Amino acid sequence: MKYAVFGGTFDPPHTEHLSMMRHLLDCGYDRVIALISGNPPHKSCGTDGEVRLAMLKAAIAGEERIVVDDTELRTQLRYSADILPIIKEKYGDIDYVIGGDSLINLHKWSRPERVIKICPLTVFIRGDDYNRLIDAKRYWEDRGAKITVMDYTPRDISSTLIRYAAMLGIYRDVPEKVADYIACNRLYDKYDAIKSELRLHVKPARYEHSLRTCECAVELNYYCKLNLDYDKVFTAALLHDCGKGSSQFDILKSMRPLAPDADFEDRQTVEQVVEYDRSLAPSDAVGKPVEHQFAGAIIAKELFGIEDEQILDAIRYHCTAKPDMSDMEKLIYCADALESGRNYDGVEDLRALIKRDFNAGFAACLDRAYSHVAAKGGKMYYLTEQAQQYYNK
Repeated sequence: MKYAVFGGTFDPPHTEHLSMMRHLLDCGYDRVIALISGNPPHKSCGTDGEVRLAMLKAAIAGEERIVVDDTELRTQLRYSADILPIIKEKYGDIDYVIGGDSLINLHKWSRPERVIKICPLTVFIRGDDYNRLIDAKRYWEDRGAKITVMDYTPRDISSTLIRYAAMLGIYRDVPEKVADYIACNRLYDKYDAIKSELRLHVKPARYEHSLRTCECAVELNYYCKLNLDYDKVFTAALLHDCGKGSSQFDILKSMRPLAPDADFEDRQTVEQVVEYDRSLAPSDAVGKPVEHQFAGAIIAKELFGIEDEQILDAIRYHCTAKPDMSDMEKLIYCADALESGRNYDGVEDLRALIKRDFNAGFAACLDRAYSHVAAKGGKMYYLTEQAQQYYNK
């Protein structure tokens, strides 16, 4: 019997995991061992091992030639150099399946020379630097490794994106039984309290827009390789419009009533929004005042307990933009403009551009908003004017 050892955290197991395993079986392996990781050294895993194991078993239900192995969950071993000898002793003839990025970075593993002596390596390429991969293959083959590169290119499916989509109630790219398990057990629900509170303070259409902006922001963070903290991205996008609504000023007043002896800082912070001179607030791209972004930053802090300044600034400038924006601020600005519910002329071109070049996409979104307001003859908000001049320069 010839076994392919397919390791992973499976948080959650997705459809491309199954496609790769089936391809291995089609290529001559008698069985695929789905080896679930316990506490991998190269990534943090916030989902309990037993839960991931249950999802994996649900995913392969009916796949008679795929075997789930929980050896790593039952030990304190974390490295392939330690766990593979146990798996080889258990099953016999094994090949270890890794991704192209893992082969390129094999020199960073714990005792890679030991790994290549235990068993051959089978490599799936997925958007990797092909020249670097071939160089790595030659390097390790010169040191005795047996390496096979598969003729199947997996789709780019991210478990991270699947988890954050599930937080929005979207279950994609997972087997139906896994989707049912996630939904029934409310696995990825850490933002449910914030979502419930937000739903109380904005209109249904605004709430749905906020969810779509969340989805767009998380995906852009992934595809544009911004490497921003996903939880911060999710929170900023979810709350970016929390200050948009007819009751925003009443909310602020009720949260922070001004006592007669209120100190100067408190009075200034609240009054600059609550007593905002609407005559000075020009129209934004959709023809509504821009003060909701400033109100939103205060509401996010006071009502939702957000203290992180990266998140608050992303909310504070998501509508007007400003000079010298951080990647987080640019991301929320663009996600608000590009979420799937937007259907203005040119939006598909902007979506394609930003995935090719994040900063070029941001600049194009800014140009489009600026031109749209200018065409309406509205007075440009000073921050938008400054942003346009800054980024054109």
